[in-house]
Amino acid sequence: MTGGPSWTINKEWTNPLYCLRYGVTCDVLRNVVELDLHNNNLVGYLSETLQQLSAATKINLGVNRLQGTIPSWYKMANLTELTLSWNSFSGEVPNLNNVSPKLTKLWLHRNQLTGGINGVSMIPTLESLDLSVNLLTDSLNNVKFYLPKLKTLNLQSNYLRGNLNWVKQLPTLTQIYITKNQFSGPATPLLALNSSILTTCAIDANAFHCPVDPEVAKKCPYTCSKCATTYDSCDLCLDPTCQWCSTDGTGVNGFCIERTSSNYVCGGGFGLKDNTCNRNCTSDAACYNRAPWSNSCSGRSLIRLLPKCDLATGKCIYPAPASACGNNCCFDSNANNCNCC
Repeated sequence: MTGGPSWTINKEWTNPLYCLRYGVTCDVLRNVVELDLHNNNLVGYLSETLQQLSAATKINLGVNRLQGTIPSWYKMANLTELTLSWNSFSGEVPNLNNVSPKLTKLWLHRNQLTGGINGVSMIPTLESLDLSVNLLTDSLNNVKFYLPKLKTLNLQSNYLRGNLNWVKQLPTLTQIYITKNQFSGPATPLLALNSSILTTCAIDANAFHCPVDPEVAKKCPYTCSKCATTYDSCDLCLDPTCQWCSTDGTGVNGFCIERTSSNYVCGGGFGLKDNTCNRNCTSDAACYNRAPWSNSCSGRSLIRLLPKCDLATGKCIYPAPASACGNNCCFDSNANNCNCC
């Protein structure tokens, strides 16, 4: 960290007797036990040498202008609270699972962190984790949590996705904030939380399946999305105003195209459901088998239009069912197509 002369308070900061410096608290043995320089106009990068403060119990560098990546710290045996929020840190969330056997509070919110949260998912003493207002994008479907004492989890205002089955690994939560993400599927996994201790449950502004589950909504009010966003169902939008849909060249009348795990843009950027398919295809069938990222209208079928069905009835709408089926046509998730019921 540099810029000492321009810090808001820099009292004694050049004093070789470091225990007299502003923001530094020492014990009787002159070990630094607390470092609190929050909201002090700090600039620069975070050094790994901070972990040399092996006796420190609290470090608060929040509300400054620090940047760069957060190093993976280890062996700070006494650290209980680490706050690096309200800065400009970037890169992935570092591996802090082994930073301290006593860590109870980890606040990294309001930065520019990317990727997932595996680096902070196995801290057995942690009680409060805040990663809100970052740029996190990964699915949480395969994250293994071991946070047996976690009470408060704040992941809101990111781009995290996947279903909510991971919530079942966090039965001690009293507060959960996951609003403004891209979570999908049913909201019912939240019923696994202990309602007798759950005081705050903020989950709105995601893409949970309709209809709203009344039991979940009692504790966790939310709205559902009219788009089906799981890969084992009709992955298509039924409403052009749906969160994932648009009519600006990525979808027509709310019809979406198969998404990939890394692309939640409606249509995936692969073209339109019409005779041109945005790739000069001449028929729906050609578009259906269109090769990805090419002008060819047929080929490898890796990216294709999915069958569209009416989620309320389960009946297929696109492609048109075989005439022998009449109106008795249902979506077959195994074949990923429409077959006679």
